[in-house]
Amino acid sequence: MLRRKAGFLAMGANVVALVFVLLQLSAFTSVAQNSTIKWQTLNGSLPLVIARGGFSGLFPDSSSTAYSMALITSAPDSVLWCDVQLTSDGFGICFPNIMLNNASNVERVYPKQDSSYIVDGVKKDGYFSVDFTLDELRLVFLTQGIYSRPSTFDGFGVILTVEDVYTEARPAGFWLNIQHNAFYSERNLSMSSYLISAAENVNISHISSPEIAFLRQLATPFAMTQTKLIFRFLEQDAIEISTNQTYGSLLKNITFIQSFASGILVPKSYIWPVDETSYLLPHTSLVQDAHLNGLEVFASDFANDNSIPYNYSFNPIAEYLSFIDNKEFSVDGVLTDFPMTLTGARANPLVISHFGASGDYPGCTDISYTAAISDGADVIDCPVQMSKDGVPFCLSSANLMNSTLVTQTEFRNLLTTADEIQSNQGIFSFSLNWADIQNLKPVISNPYAGSLLFRNPKFRNAGKLISLAEFLDLAKNASSLSGVLIKIENARYLATNQSMSVTDAVLSALEKAGYNDPTAKKVMIQSTSSAVLKAMKGKNYTLVYEVDETIRGAPNATIIDIKTFAESVVVNKKSVFTTLLGYITKNRCLTKPRPFYMSPVQPGAILALVPSEALPPAQAPSPLLNQDDISESPLPAVVKVDSPPPTSTPEPPKPSASGQHQITASTLVIFSDVLGQSLTKIFNVKDYGAVDGGKVDISQAMLKTWNAACNWKGKSRLEISPGTTYLLNPIILKGPCFGPTAFRNSGTLKAPKGLRGLYWIEFRYINNFALHGIGYFDGQGPPLRAQPNLPALLRFTFVTNARVQKIKLINSQSTHFHIFGCNQVTISRITISSPGDSPNTDGVKIGASTGIRLLDSNIASGDDCVAILRGSKNITVTGVTCGPGHGISIGSMGTMPNEEVEQIVVRRCKIFDATNGLRIKTWATNMPGRVTNVLYEDITLRNVDNPIIIEQNYCPSRTCSKGNSRVQISDIKYRNIQGTSTTGVAVNLQCSGSNPCQRIELKDINIKYVKGGGRTVSTCSYVNGQALGQRDIKVFNLKDYGAVEGGNVDISQALLRAWDDACKWNGRSKLEVSVGSTYMVNPVQLKGPCAGPTGFHNMGTLKAPRGLRGLSWIEFLYVDRLAVYGTGIFDGQGPPQQAGPNLPTLLRYSFVTNSKLQKVKLLNSLSTHFHLFKCKQINIRKLTISSPGDSPNTDGIKIGVSEDISITDTNIASGDDCVAIITGSKNITVTRVSCGPGHGISIGSLGTSPKDSVEKVVVKDCKIFDAMNGLRIKTWATNMPGMVNNILFDGISLTNVDNPIIIDQNYCPSRTCSQGNSHVQISNVKFSNIKGTSQTTDAVNLQCSGSNPCQSIDFENINIQYSKGINSTVSTCSNVKGQAFGVQVPKSCVS
Repeated sequence: MLRRKAGFLAMGANVVALVFVLLQLSAFTSVAQNSTIKWQTLNGSLPLVIARGGFSGLFPDSSSTAYSMALITSAPDSVLWCDVQLTSDGFGICFPNIMLNNASNVERVYPKQDSSYIVDGVKKDGYFSVDFTLDELRLVFLTQGIYSRPSTFDGFGVILTVEDVYTEARPAGFWLNIQHNAFYSERNLSMSSYLISAAENVNISHISSPEIAFLRQLATPFAMTQTKLIFRFLEQDAIEISTNQTYGSLLKNITFIQSFASGILVPKSYIWPVDETSYLLPHTSLVQDAHLNGLEVFASDFANDNSIPYNYSFNPIAEYLSFIDNKEFSVDGVLTDFPMTLTGARANPLVISHFGASGDYPGCTDISYTAAISDGADVIDCPVQMSKDGVPFCLSSANLMNSTLVTQTEFRNLLTTADEIQSNQGIFSFSLNWADIQNLKPVISNPYAGSLLFRNPKFRNAGKLISLAEFLDLAKNASSLSGVLIKIENARYLATNQSMSVTDAVLSALEKAGYNDPTAKKVMIQSTSSAVLKAMKGKNYTLVYEVDETIRGAPNATIIDIKTFAESVVVNKKSVFTTLLGYITKNRCLTKPRPFYMSPVQPGAILALVPSEALPPAQAPSPLLNQDDISESPLPAVVKVDSPPPTSTPEPPKPSASGQHQITASTLVIFSDVLGQSLTKIFNVKDYGAVDGGKVDISQAMLKTWNAACNWKGKSRLEISPGTTYLLNPIILKGPCFGPTAFRNSGTLKAPKGLRGLYWIEFRYINNFALHGIGYFDGQGPPLRAQPNLPALLRFTFVTNARVQKIKLINSQSTHFHIFGCNQVTISRITISSPGDSPNTDGVKIGASTGIRLLDSNIASGDDCVAILRGSKNITVTGVTCGPGHGISIGSMGTMPNEEVEQIVVRRCKIFDATNGLRIKTWATNMPGRVTNVLYEDITLRNVDNPIIIEQNYCPSRTCSKGNSRVQISDIKYRNIQGTSTTGVAVNLQCSGSNPCQRIELKDINIKYVKGGGRTVSTCSYVNGQALGQRDIKVFNLKDYGAVEGGNVDISQALLRAWDDACKWNGRSKLEVSVGSTYMVNPVQLKGPCAGPTGFHNMGTLKAPRGLRGLSWIEFLYVDRLAVYGTGIFDGQGPPQQAGPNLPTLLRYSFVTNSKLQKVKLLNSLSTHFHLFKCKQINIRKLTISSPGDSPNTDGIKIGVSEDISITDTNIASGDDCVAIITGSKNITVTRVSCGPGHGISIGSLGTSPKDSVEKVVVKDCKIFDAMNGLRIKTWATNMPGMVNNILFDGISLTNVDNPIIIDQNYCPSRTCSQGNSHVQISNVKFSNIKGTSQTTDAVNLQCSGSNPCQSIDFENINIQYSKGINSTVSTCSNVKGQAFGVQVPKSCVS
């Protein structure tokens, strides 16, 4: 269907796109330069490239930059598109929408000039061009109106008139689109008169409109011109206002349209419909029908960053080709935001497939090659592999695991290692016979799987693998092909280790297929090995040398050497075009004249438009390709398996002139930075010229100090000494840095008085950063009144994995600490202080960030203590004291489309002397957005004006628009909020009339008025939710239900009756076990759901019968808001003498949510002490668990299929894992747990069921002693897929532990386990600040899967000594990728 699509998939979708640099002309060049193609447009000419608003996919729509870059980067005949709007004084401007708000800064320039109008029958609120003169709009700057696109170029252009655009650009074609003529007519503005006048000075090639009457009006004035009138179709069910017909019905009368237009512009779905599963339906006959009636057809709605059907494999070029170059029709032009891409689609270059049509089907299969030929590839490719019985066949890799389902067959036990091919184990083609390989199921490649973009799922295992002979026959019989490309790798390894000559096999296959005939199709042989190409020399083949590293160039001597064995060179695209921030900065190669589409822009021109302060540091240059890099010894003779190995060893690679080893196809060079093993390097500002005293600016000294610390290849720290005071002008401290970097302020930094600007101190683009110390950051404020352009005191921009501790931020002119675009930042024990009447001095402001934790801090300010703005997710605020100030706030929101805040937890905070307590605020605009999943819990308020407030008509001035907010607020929980209000309204929920608040929960709210007897009220508008709880707790004591003390008589029935009454109580209740009482309880299940919050208060002792059997002793099931607490004992009457089946868990939570377990003692279990299954939001604190260290299977706490579980301040002694986190668990936190004796803290085992997973686990500040294991991850060696991801072990103390750090992907507690590779993927695991002693020398033992190696396993500051003091500890690794920083004892084995 899609001519030439396969080749573009090769270049667009492959991880390494290949660019041919021809050293001499080949026979293929004529194909690439063919310019005589007859297109199937109405007149046979090239389809037009129509640039909507210029290059609007990158630059602000209709800006001068967008228009000029469209012409520079696309075809010379490209047409510029202008959406024409009229000003109040009758000028025509180019602007993408009738409303100005979305793509300009008009709201900031004219904050009080918004209006409401009826447009196409719909009321719209905003800013309209008809309310402004042209002179007024000259002050407005253009911005990017699609917020998923970069805002880098916002503000670089003003609004342009139609005449401005034409005069500046002088395009080959200028298309004016008139979308709302009726609207302007209603305001006595004539669009037709404007166009007639403009045509005197502007060469208008096309005018389009969705209004038939308007086009008819233009027919006479433009009849004698070359301007084409185009009828624009809207959605099929929309109404055309002059005929009152739907556009769908008008589509059926093409002859009628011909009477007033020369062409039609239609949404692309009119031509290629898409089904609900995102696959193309058969194309319509619209294009052919229109062409038969003499109408041109133009297609719209094209953008590279739009979602497109699976058929295109996420490749926009493939989509363009389906419209302009298929076998049945071609549209006459395409309206696109990315004209450069469409230009490339028209270029008709030589197209070489990438494993066939591997974007649509599994690569190197019969169906993939057939599709590539059908799609119009010029050359198809075959990467040759060898089977065990010597059959050459096509497959992307020698490792069958990369592209087939071999691991799901009986051959999964054929894992082996071939270090010359890859560092990890694999199942290689030379281990199976061709008959077995033919029967393997292929797998489609998914290079975008990490972004959850999966190719063509219907055909993910389609087709069958083919031999080289079958491939050559297929190509030979395809008349449209001009040649084949055969790739040969691993020749040296196959000859030496497998007794095979792949070069001989290829030559034999080519000869048998008739490719040595001079009239046959052309053959290209490609390899990274010069020895292979030399072995193929002398044949009638084009030899192509592939450079498998990124280079910046090659000396003439190297090129001369390459020409001795190759005619062409393949380099990766990074060697040709270097990039920065996603923009091309340099074109290293192709310096000779080239097609315009190969040189899209003067290198670095786009980047030159980015403000310099937003740029990251320059990258290190790539190496040159030297002669020694390409030189190799000849291929060895084939070594027979039954013959003795050669007595001489191969000569090692020679170092090149630059000191690098030569690059061969079978050499893997790994560089390790051992400097990261050193201790922290200190960089003090005084050593770089900083003058103490606070009177001389030290910004240059600070920059020098920072650059030295940031460039240190190891752990570094910038130091401000105690007692020093420095004056510092505004400064940006940029990364990325080479290692973990810290900034410790133990003195005082002062800003100049009267400072203006965006910020004072900004940290930008830094990963693994720490800001700490007990010093001061003094903004030398506060401001006397609110005013613009006052700087934030401290700003984090694009900072990740950072810690901020103990610093003091005082007297800011504006926000004290602004966090923007950051991820995983923990802020603890900081102090922020400004007067309560200082305007706009927010404490901590968080925007567009995730994983931010603000803990145990004191904030006094003149605005919000904490402000959580749009784009924030997974924010935790715990233990914060706020006052004076404006409380803890979410918003304001509603100033931009699709603003979101979600997953916010505010817990155990105190707010006093504040304007607001807990506030959510949104503007009453028509911008959609949402606030969802917010928990406020255990909050104390004192003297707060508005304790709990939702304000969806937020308006800090008197000039706000009146309307309903479209921000949807839902799933907000207020729990245990207590204190005093300075007003009589404690709860004020004013939600949107059009988007009412949903699922708002108020539970245990006790806020009293400081005056008037303490009574407060609540007011609500448009709120759906529930109020729960009360202050008084109803007590249900066991003894009142007939429970007999002494521990000899079963009381399970009395317990069930007491529980039943407590659970049904419509309010807060608790079941009580009195102090000093002892009861025996048979197994019991205490079920919910309950009517209100329910407690189980054990102050006595509950004992299980001896010799108990079953699943559990005491189980809580389907309970929400459960609290099990007290200082009592749950005694399981164990421990077991030996491991056995059917031994019960002592305490079990099943399907329990939003609950607690605190302070009780769990003793002597026969099995697991506490098991959580399918639970959510459970807080476990100050628990004591105790069983002997030799009691089998007595895990302390086992967590399975549960989320948001927190374990803190708990002591565990057991005979198995202290904490076991098993499959289905997510967001688990284990803090300040003491474990010993036992088996440590464990994740797993996993791999016994499909899709086992554990993710987002934090184990921090724990002590493990006298234990078999310390920190363990364990999986079975099965073919069950699964994952362990995003795990942090930090601040762990180990004493006398047998296996301190262990990853065991061959977990087998018995001798009967299957042998194989685990399919559980372990990734993003960090061990930091781990110290202590090991009972063995194996302190770190990482045994990962050969088929799924561990990825991103990082170590920082590990110091584990051998407890017996004789030998040093060691670390061992198998199949592990990661990094090591800081102190590493033992020496790290990760790389």
